[in-house]
Amino acid sequence: MPARYDGGARAFDRRFEQSHLLLGFEGPSYHAEEFFTAQVFSGLFGGGMSSRLFQEVRERRGLCYSIYSSAWSLADTGLFSIHAATGADMMSELSDVVVSELVAVARTGAGEAEVARAKAQLKAGLLMGLESSSARAEQMARHLIGHDRLIPAEELIASVEKVGIEDVKAFASRLVSGVPSVVVVGSGRKSRGEATRIAEMIGSKA
Repeated sequence: MPARYDGGARAFDRRFEQSHLLLGFEGPSYHAEEFFTAQVFSGLFGGGMSSRLFQEVRERRGLCYSIYSSAWSLADTGLFSIHAATGADMMSELSDVVVSELVAVARTGAGEAEVARAKAQLKAGLLMGLESSSARAEQMARHLIGHDRLIPAEELIASVEKVGIEDVKAFASRLVSGVPSVVVVGSGRKSRGEATRIAEMIGSKA
């Protein structure tokens, strides 16, 4: 039976030294056309020091130390996720900024330089993985298990190159219009209300 994504809001009421936000959306499987678009979008949105989330949330606003996004794919579904850790008193502001940045890409798209930089980083990662025998073996195993064939590096690079600005915008728009999975822990009794607020905020942007 294929996996079914439902979404929803969850929380844990204990208070920790840091409060954590986990925001997830259904992502593409590794067979889907959007697979490489998801990888490119994750890179430009929260994939490193030059990403939107790192620059806006950490560098400009100082709302957290750790923030990143990731795109995971399986045979029949996938997950696009965002994680951030901050002080409990800054969770509301941080989540507002994360959602607003996601909505901004969905509505106005990403810049050409952003997309080009994310594609370059993804291609570099694919090629550098070929320099290690263990990483190459892992990649070959994934290809055989997932696609029943070995995928040449040239084909992978070409798939990354095909991703355009409109593809990234459409992917972000699909995320915003979907049902999110929201988890907040570490903010004490405020965690549950904050998780619900974030889920409703995303729903209102659809």
